[in-house]
Amino acid sequence: MNTEKDKECNRQALDFNIYFRHCGFSKIVVLQISLFSKNVQINNDANEELYRKIQEDRRVHLTPSAVHGKYFIRISMTSSNNNAASVENCWQIIKDIASQV
Repeated sequence: MNTEKDKECNRQALDFNIYFRHCGFSKIVVLQISLFSKNVQINNDANEELYRKIQEDRRVHLTPSAVHGKYFIRISMTSSNNNAASVENCWQIIKDIASQV
């Protein structure tokens, strides 16, 4: 579903593409994937433990963040080689490790 906010983000991405091409960059790829669930109760301690175990596992690289006291884990997939299988693999690794927390 394309909301007005999605359309605005796409327009901004196009503006960045034009700007950076003007600066001499030949290839600009803008990809953003944001996943969240409003139905999950955030438990900071569990998220921190999950992040620590994911980092120890070393199969995927994630970054921790905190906003308004809520600790969460961010996924950034910016390679132009990523595809649906990349996302599914990352999600499976996270689920496997989460089952151990």
